[in-house]
Amino acid sequence: MTNSSAQDQTDLVPVYVPKDRVLDVYRFLGKAAKTGAIDESPEAEMEGEAEGLPFVPWTHDDLARLAATKTPGITTISSILDRLVAAGPGEWVSTEELAAHVGIDRNHIRGALSALTRHIKKHYGRKNWPFTFKWGPHLGKDGQAYYTVSPEVADLWTAVRAG
Repeated sequence: MTNSSAQDQTDLVPVYVPKDRVLDVYRFLGKAAKTGAIDESPEAEMEGEAEGLPFVPWTHDDLARLAATKTPGITTISSILDRLVAAGPGEWVSTEELAAHVGIDRNHIRGALSALTRHIKKHYGRKNWPFTFKWGPHLGKDGQAYYTVSPEVADLWTAVRAG
């Protein structure tokens, strides 16, 4: 083993991911290796789930339809949107805080977000959520995800909730 190889191995760290997400991690790393950059946009995060679908701004009617959906996952998303709007546009809210607000654990938040991705792909023909997220380290915070809404979505969601 050359000195260079030994150095390369010391730069490796184990990463534990659910079995069903391993290919997503490989795809992400392959894309980063190809481009030399990591796209942190919400569109990029959902690309694997909703490839080929457009990024479409959310409208009042879209959000009203979403709020009227009474599946458990989408009801959770409505509660998440309520919390994000209450925090204010541009304010980052942690997964942990959202889980506490909704009254479920962080794994159920992840499940609700997966359900949202499938729901908007199927019923809205788009790839973007009505809110955005970033990983904590990209915000100078811990290793969990943080979420926020735009002023436009906050205003629309407030109008939807007001009836």
